[in-house]
Amino acid sequence: MAATSVTTDLTTVAAADINNTDGGGAETWAQSTDGNFNDGGTPSDEPDFYIQGTTCVSANHTKNGVNTNTLLYDAGATQTLPTDGAYLIWCYWASPPSLNTYAAATPGLLTAVGTGLGALDFYAASGSDFTPNPLGGWYCYAIDPSSHTADVTAATSGGGGDGQVLGMAVTASRQARGQSFAVDAIRTGRGSSIVTGGTAPDAAAEFVDISDALDTFTNRYGIFQAVPGGFSWQGRLALGDGTNEVRFVDSNKNITILNTPKVSTGYHQIEIQNGTSVASIVDWENITFVNAGVGDPIAPTNSRGNFVATDNANITMDGCSFTNMGTFVFNESGANPNTLTDVTFRSCEQVTQANATMTGCTFETSVDTVSLLTSSTTLTEFNKVTSSFFIKPTTDNHAVSFGTVNPGSPVIVSFDGHSLEGYTAGSLGTFTGTAADNNAAISMTNNGANVTIDVINNADLPSVENTGTGNVIVRQQVLNTIDISDADGAISSALVIIINTSTNTELTSGLTNGSGIFTFNSGANIPIAVRVRKSTTGATRYVPVETTNNTGATGTSVFITLTEDLIASA
Repeated sequence: MAATSVTTDLTTVAAADINNTDGGGAETWAQSTDGNFNDGGTPSDEPDFYIQGTTCVSANHTKNGVNTNTLLYDAGATQTLPTDGAYLIWCYWASPPSLNTYAAATPGLLTAVGTGLGALDFYAASGSDFTPNPLGGWYCYAIDPSSHTADVTAATSGGGGDGQVLGMAVTASRQARGQSFAVDAIRTGRGSSIVTGGTAPDAAAEFVDISDALDTFTNRYGIFQAVPGGFSWQGRLALGDGTNEVRFVDSNKNITILNTPKVSTGYHQIEIQNGTSVASIVDWENITFVNAGVGDPIAPTNSRGNFVATDNANITMDGCSFTNMGTFVFNESGANPNTLTDVTFRSCEQVTQANATMTGCTFETSVDTVSLLTSSTTLTEFNKVTSSFFIKPTTDNHAVSFGTVNPGSPVIVSFDGHSLEGYTAGSLGTFTGTAADNNAAISMTNNGANVTIDVINNADLPSVENTGTGNVIVRQQVLNTIDISDADGAISSALVIIINTSTNTELTSGLTNGSGIFTFNSGANIPIAVRVRKSTTGATRYVPVETTNNTGATGTSVFITLTEDLIASA
């Protein structure tokens, strides 16, 4: 694997350099030719407070009253956006309190997109009452005209789509002196931060270095940058690119997803891809993602932020949390496990398990009708979800959906150690063609299979919505413990066989662990016989033991002391 690399797919349309001070080529900037949008001074190079390069383009705003001013660049050709892409425009306004509000007839700050200096559409970007950027200074605004209707138009509309003329407009009261309005680089593209490479124990593989590289490389692009308390991010975070894999290891980071009211719903996305023949490795511990724009009272984001494992990479998450985000799709296959431990999905959309192992995870107040979708046709992948907590939102919601189950062999699914809050109360029994219950903990359409749900390890009893014709049986299982020792202590690798004495059939069998313990789940109040033997050649041999018991209402514990077989051991 190569050394860590960070790239982007953005294209610079304008560097905001009128007089070619940085050698990149002189640019022509202008105001709109529509008299309603040109109440400022002539655009000029600004060498003192640029955000990148060696200059930006600025203008004064000194006319009396509240008026609108523009800084526009004609790219000479239409700048076509890719799917879920955006125009990214850096803008500076020195006096936020003087701005019109976001919802004003002509909002305080607007992105401008059009086919000419007089043919423009304007889209609200900010205002005196709105984050982002209510404090003044530089901010990178993202806009996808194809996803939104213009808030304001010039005398001639800019067409409401891909544009040739790009820039910003400000509507504010008079500023007595100075260059209060400025625009720096304008870029187009999907807005991807693409990370590839990294090999343990190479320090460049550790995310603390990758984040520095991301910040150094992409912060002036406005898509990933260090901020007080962590990082801010918008666009697409691509881990691996389909040709090159990544080893992406990170811990203890806080990442805020920027509020973007004027982009497509798919604009924010974390995407994991493998290399041509090598799987990527993504290992996160205590990573927090929060979407700052969800529920904003002035203008909520249009993109919650999705997570998709496009390829079956090796994914490990421990103690991570995701708040106010979109859908999550994992992808475990073969030798590349997806392992989630103590991960919280708070006010997110649906999570698709896709065979991932999930232990101690929290699905809190999902904004979807299903918190967790288990997509396997055999349902047994849900057995890899254990000891998790499902908290229902105030809206209709199922904790888990098994989707459509078609006829086949009987299936036993474990509801293992899960806690439920707010769902319809559960009960034991057989459920066939139940009435609709939008708040049942488990939902499925069983089209003729026999599905048994074993409630084990002190899990809450789930309610079931089965809109199909097959049987769904919910039965309570209790945890039983068999403890095997001899005079010297615990005996490991002893064979334990459990017999149901009422039917004379074997319930289960297995070996004791290193502490001499064997555990199993079963129905309550079942008469059992416990058979134990250990007679491995070359080791101490014991007299086989059989004892009877009952699993009881809450499970049983059986303690057995084996005696050495002196004849067999001789």
